[in-house]
Amino acid sequence: MSAPSLKRTVSVLAAALLFAACGPKSADVSSEASRPPTTEDFYGKYEVIFAGSDAATPGNEMIATWNEFGVQVEQMGNPVLQFQMALGRVPGVMEIWNEDGSDPLCLAEGVYDYVDDGTTITFSVVSDGCEERRQSADGGRLVRLD
Repeated sequence: MSAPSLKRTVSVLAAALLFAACGPKSADVSSEASRPPTTEDFYGKYEVIFAGSDAATPGNEMIATWNEFGVQVEQMGNPVLQFQMALGRVPGVMEIWNEDGSDPLCLAEGVYDYVDDGTTITFSVVSDGCEERRQSADGGRLVRLD
């Protein structure tokens, strides 16, 4: 290794050690990493990809905004669906329901296992009395946009 490369490597290592010494203590980081997720951790904007689809059809993109008021889905900027979704009482489970009765076809609560890889949340049905929702959500995905 040449002298300039060695100096650069030593400088990078020194900076990393300085940041580590001044940054959060490892106990703080590990306790944060080990805390179970909350519904609020999932708030944000997502592209909706229904079961059996590889991606949204161009021009028909559906965007979901999930916040403290629930999930609102828009298609090409127009609201098409609103529902409630929250982490279930059992770890690794999401519960979905229609609180205001605006969709009489889906009054039943749905329970779904989910896998979150950091960019995409993938759902698989545990139980759902709404056949229409089950068909689109079982294997469906939410891809984070923000």
